Order: sequence, then C-alpha cells, then structure tokens
Amino acid sequence: MHKYLCLLLVCITLLAACAPRNTQTPLPTAATANTQVSISTPEPTQTVAVTPTSMNRADPNSMDACTEIVDTKHSGAGMFQVVFAGDEARPADVIYSEFGVYDDAQHNTLALWSEDTGQTLPYPLPADAWGPKISTDHRWILFRRDITETHSEFWVIGTDGKNEKKLGTVVLDDEMRARYPESYFALNYDWIPSTNIFYYYVDASQEFGPLALERFILADANSGQVTKLNLPAEVKLFRFAPDGSQMVVSTESDSYMVNTLAGQVQFAIPVSLNNPKYSPDGRYLIDFINEGVLRIDTNDGGQLNIPLNYTIMECCPGGDGPRLRTLPNFQWLNNTTLVMSSLISDQQFVIRPFEPNPGGWTFVVWSVDIANGTTLPSPTFNGDPDSVVFSTDGTRIAFSNLESGDQPRRATELYLADVNTGETLKTLTSADNSLPEFIAWAPDSIHYLYLHDSGGRTADDETIRELFLGEIGAEPVTLGNVEGKLPVANWLNPKRFSLQMGICLIAGYE
Repeated sequence: MHKYLCLLLVCITLLAACAPRNTQTPLPTAATANTQVSISTPEPTQTVAVTPTSMNRADPNSMDACTEIVDTKHSGAGMFQVVFAGDEARPADVIYSEFGVYDDAQHNTLALWSEDTGQTLPYPLPADAWGPKISTDHRWILFRRDITETHSEFWVIGTDGKNEKKLGTVVLDDEMRARYPESYFALNYDWIPSTNIFYYYVDASQEFGPLALERFILADANSGQVTKLNLPAEVKLFRFAPDGSQMVVSTESDSYMVNTLAGQVQFAIPVSLNNPKYSPDGRYLIDFINEGVLRIDTNDGGQLNIPLNYTIMECCPGGDGPRLRTLPNFQWLNNTTLVMSSLISDQQFVIRPFEPNPGGWTFVVWSVDIANGTTLPSPTFNGDPDSVVFSTDGTRIAFSNLESGDQPRRATELYLADVNTGETLKTLTSADNSLPEFIAWAPDSIHYLYLHDSGGRTADDETIRELFLGEIGAEPVTLGNVEGKLPVANWLNPKRFSLQMGICLIAGYE
C-alpha cells in the first residue's frame, strides 16, 4: 500500500502542477527592445537603526513528541500561531487508512501563541482528533476523527475551546469502489481562503490517469450549512480566489468558474488551464501559455492574450529527465501588475545543465500590466533568473550568479540590484566563499534577511549558519546563529519578524 500511495502522491503532484504544453517559439512581445520597466518607488523615509532583541523562542522540550512545524499564522495583533505535528504513536510516514490519508499535520499535537502569557503553549485537542488545521481568522480548528479505515468524520472546535461540532462524514463505500475499480483513493481537506468554510473530498486516481474528485463538500463552520459541489468527472486542478468566494476548476479540455458560497457553476471557459493564478483582488485569473499571458475576467469569462516572449527554466536533469517548472518566477505588485524574471533565450524552456557554465546567464525582469495588456522589460542582469527574490514593491531584487570556467559551476555571490536602473546595490559574500542564502525582503523593501554558512556543525551534525539583518545603504547586522533547516521568515513590520526554524522552534525579533 505504501508503494501505491507514493505513486498516487507523485501523480497528484504532477497533475496539479503541470500539463502538456506546446513548446513552439512564442510570439514576439509588444514591447520594444529599448523599453525599460518603470516601477514607482515610494517616497524615501528616514530609517532608524535596528537593534535586534529576542522576543520569544518556543521550547521544544515543552511539547509532547514535537517533531516538525507545519503551519505558521499571524493574528491581527501581530503575534504568531503555530500548528505542531508529531506523535510517537503515529509517525507521519505510517499509512494507516485505506483512504491513503497522508498529510504532515495528521497528528494531535497543537500549539497556539497566547498574547496574555507571551508563550506558545499546547492546545488540548480531543484525544481522537487528527490533522488539525486553523481557519484563516483563527476562530476555528478543523480536525478529523477516523472511525474506521474507510470512514472519517470532520469536526470543528473554536480556538477558545468551545462549540465543538461535527460538520461532515465521508465513507469509502462499495459504490465508489465499483465506479473506480482500478483506482487509489485519498482523503483531502482544508480551509477555503478568507472564509470559515472548509472543503473535503475523496480523489480517485489511477497510476497515470487523471483525478476524479468524489463527494466534494463545502461546510460552513459558523452556520453549519453543508453544500455538495457537482464537479466534472475528471479534474486536473482547482484553485480558490483570495477571498474564497470563487474557485476555478480545470479539466483536460475546459475550465469552470464555481461560486463557492452558492455551490453553483457560474460559467464555463473553453480552455484547459495549466496553472492558473488569481490576481490579489480576484478580478482576474491568469495563466502562462506559449504565446504569453492569458488573462480571464472572473466576472464574465472574457479572455485577453497578452503577448510576452518569456523563458522559464527546466530544473535538474537526471535519470528521470528534467522537472518542468510550469510557472515563471513572478510576484504581484498590486491587483493588476506583476513582475517576473525571464532568461534571455530564443527558447521557451531551457534545461538547467550540470556541466560547466562558460558564458553565464542573463535575464530581464518583465513588468506585466494585465488590465491594459502591456509588458515592459528591465535592463539586463547577469545571473540566475530562477534565484530572483523580489522586494515587496518590485523595485529591487536579490539574485545569485554562476561562476564561469571549466569546473562544475557554482554560485558564490549574492547580489541586490535596482530593477529600474540595473544598478547593483550590494554584493554579499561569505568568508569561506560559499553562497550566502537570501531569506526575505522586509515590507519596506529596504531591510532584508540573509544568512551564510558559519563553517560549524552541531553535535547532531546539523549545519550552523549565521543570520544577518541588512538594510540598503548600511552594513548588515548579525543576529546570531541558526541551526539545522533554513528558516522561513514572516515579517510583521519592517523591523519586526518571526522565524520558523525547523524542529519546534519559533523565534521572534524586533
């Protein structure tokens, strides 16, 4: 069963992330060769020196069998909440259900940040509760009760410990098995963004076939209302709008806009989408196609093709072939404008080779206005477009470059640059000539976090890295050492952030 489930997970990942594409040369872009990106820069503000001080660090020894942080969230007051996973009785890699229930949060160890005590403390979920997931407004906790190997119930409880109630039941019965005799089954569930509505469904898939989403149910934790969605028989992917009011469902031939609040299909779109993304306000849906960017109006389904001669990378060739990235590296600046990095090439897909890199790579940053259908390129940068990290306002980027020469290529320098002018603002290096690792830009697009290998190892042979807080126009400030996995930063404001640092460690700085 374990082998089949692994195959199922691989199939689900491939089907949800990519689809066959025609790799013919894209149409020429509408922008002229000497046109440059013009991204507005906010008025300069006086910056204050940052003196980092430790806010809090959760004690891993205070958690029962705590292993891995799987979710971090922030409350309106700027504090963080975290779901911990880990239970010695049911480790994450054990397959215990015919459903193939398999998720990193399937255990009953839950911890929430308390603003009253300033500590991260265990939350007492019922003993038979599994897979806790916190709603986006932090009011509800969704969890499973597994009655049998083919029978699960979905329950919610308030984060105040009150109003526990059952909102759904799903059973893998003989009828479903008969409809999909050669399929594997998996149970999936999560919250719809920005709502108190969660969804759950069973997907039935063959080893190399499309998914069939069975019994796709929406349940409102506030009202208790349960709605069944009648989706197409075979679904390639689905995505929710940022406000949760709509979802797009794509098959191998068509796509459908579904009103999630009413549980009804709004309209069909005669195109199969590869990896659609909603604009931040949900007004538009975009997909990257051979000819450029496809824009779809989510109100009426109207389409616009925006010509763009972009190139994306194929990564890591090996025995199984390259792993195709179906999306370029992009970031929304506002509801209608996005920025994306693109390799300068006459091919749409370029394999990232492991052999020496004699000439280096060059790339541009495109600014795409999806409302007006226009595209503008930046000056040219020498570096790896796949390593680009955009600042919040899109005016700055961090990226690495690759050494030229006869030896296998490697990156050793991290660059910060101005998108509009192409000017290099800062070059970051480490003493041992290894590549500094960029973590995140702050919301002000001035401060940033990065780290580099200190050369040390822990007693458990974990890598020790030194963490730095940088600022454009000033020298970086060291914050100390980080052990083990790379941290994930969540900025609360330009000078306050929390770090998720692997094994049950959350630290905050201000």
